[in-house]
Amino acid sequence: MRHAKRAELEAAVQEQLGCPSTYVEAEFVRQVWQGKVAWEGMVHVVRLSGHPEARYCYVMLLGGEEGEPPRYHFTLETMETGSTKAAVRAYIKASLQRDA
Repeated sequence: MRHAKRAELEAAVQEQLGCPSTYVEAEFVRQVWQGKVAWEGMVHVVRLSGHPEARYCYVMLLGGEEGEPPRYHFTLETMETGSTKAAVRAYIKASLQRDA
């Protein structure tokens, strides 16, 4: 899987959320659900500037193999999603609900 670059992440956040951001860190997350790996990869944390609802956003690169355009999933920091692992759980839950 391709790795996201800081400048690409910040540009994607600006385009998707309409506010500037500053890269903070990345954390490897491996989430198992029903005995299978549901997500495994880097979750990037960016600090948002001027967003009306959140100070941080968790960004996951989906797909984006070499030669493909990157796709991102954005999870705003809330009381329920205050960590990279919680952001991944929220993504999995949303994906399951969407596919149901």
